[in-house]
Amino acid sequence: MKPADPKVEYKKEIIVTAGTAAFESVDPQAKSSFQNTRHYQMTHERLTYLNPITSELQPMLATEWSASADGLTWTFKLREDVTFHNGEKFTADDVVFTWERGKESANSSVKSNYNMVANCVAEGDYTVKMTLETPNADFPFTRSFPYMAVLNREAVAADAEKGVMVGTGLWKWGEHVQNDHDTFVRNDAYWGETTPTEKLTIQHIPETASRTVAAETGEVDMAYSVSTKSLDDIRENPDLDLVEVDTISLQYYSWNMERQGPWQDANFRKAVAHSIDWDSVIIGWKNGFAQRATSFWSHAQYGYAPQKGYDYSVDTAKELLAKSTYNGEDIEILAFPGWSTCALIMSDMLAKVGIKSHVNDVNSATYTTLAADGEYDMTCYQFSFTAPGSDFTRFLAGGQGSRAHVGAPNAAKIDELCAKALQETDDAKRKAMYAEVQKLVEDDAVMVPILYGKSFNAVSKGLEGIVWAPNTDNDYRYARLPISK
Repeated sequence: MKPADPKVEYKKEIIVTAGTAAFESVDPQAKSSFQNTRHYQMTHERLTYLNPITSELQPMLATEWSASADGLTWTFKLREDVTFHNGEKFTADDVVFTWERGKESANSSVKSNYNMVANCVAEGDYTVKMTLETPNADFPFTRSFPYMAVLNREAVAADAEKGVMVGTGLWKWGEHVQNDHDTFVRNDAYWGETTPTEKLTIQHIPETASRTVAAETGEVDMAYSVSTKSLDDIRENPDLDLVEVDTISLQYYSWNMERQGPWQDANFRKAVAHSIDWDSVIIGWKNGFAQRATSFWSHAQYGYAPQKGYDYSVDTAKELLAKSTYNGEDIEILAFPGWSTCALIMSDMLAKVGIKSHVNDVNSATYTTLAADGEYDMTCYQFSFTAPGSDFTRFLAGGQGSRAHVGAPNAAKIDELCAKALQETDDAKRKAMYAEVQKLVEDDAVMVPILYGKSFNAVSKGLEGIVWAPNTDNDYRYARLPISK
């Protein structure tokens, strides 16, 4: 990122908005969702940092890391010039303490990422060795998650409730007002690059329209995720810039392979895939503001290998349908607001090739119950992948992913390749394995990618320094607004 220009005067306070959901906890080990991790990035740091733009893993509190020959033990060398907000020196003991505490987290994602480490020991003040339960080539990537933030042992011991707010980051906690706003003040003792912004507030504005108005009136300097209906107004506003971000939120449809039906036949599944006019789905569902997905993988994820995808062809769909066991069954597509439009468009397209279907459009709570109980034939939903290639296995581990994968013809081969890739240290071999996984998933057609979404954000003219992450976990640390040149 280009540093601030010392010849330019910048606004002292920046006000931004986050997402619809409110921030929940000041404890970085309590929550793993993005409305929380955006805040943790402000005040705390991890051993490694994943650049969301380049997907490159970079040093943060660790300067270097290496694995033993068997892939079980990882050694991290730590920075020696870092202090916490309370003035305490950052040492290997703080890393050990963070691991000890994280293992007991009530959050399953947080807990699992700490518990993959069987033992963590300090070797002097600036070296840490972590021994894993099983080899994991993605381990350094997992240390970059914001909820893997390093805590200060002394601060938490002195005040268990507020001590977790003490980090090593560029910003210190100022004020936390639940469901309203969170204010951060610049840490002038920060070890790294500083910022001309002295105060940054994250304002909670849950309504999309209200966030847009706040940007238009100058109440905030950045409005996250504005409505697509307001894009032209924002573009024409001389005081605003529009920032468009390709996200890694993968929208897909999948089959319930735990249920019996014509979808157990590969010819039928592929007939459905070829019956979908993907461009029309993007226009009809997302007003054209999306990009076609051809791989069941994030385009910003390690090992991404775009596939050919299923071409829209009514003739091919009819030929495959004729070869299948389909006998006029009425297919139920489970959806809820946000996805029901997609499901209705798909249902109309299926009718054109001779497949009967109907949409079970329910509210989100009912959807959660029906999906958990497996009460559907097909469903439309989304999944947001994190950077490691192994994150695909998280999708397969439960819910819609598990129900699709359990009956997939290539399921055993996919599981085998994912397990091998996790332990493979050769970069080229790992990527080849993940590419083969994506090809096998496409061949099975039990879960089919539709599109990647886009995020639109309104910012004050000239605002710079925000890192717009494809997973929407945006980094606001270096947000700055020039007020003179």
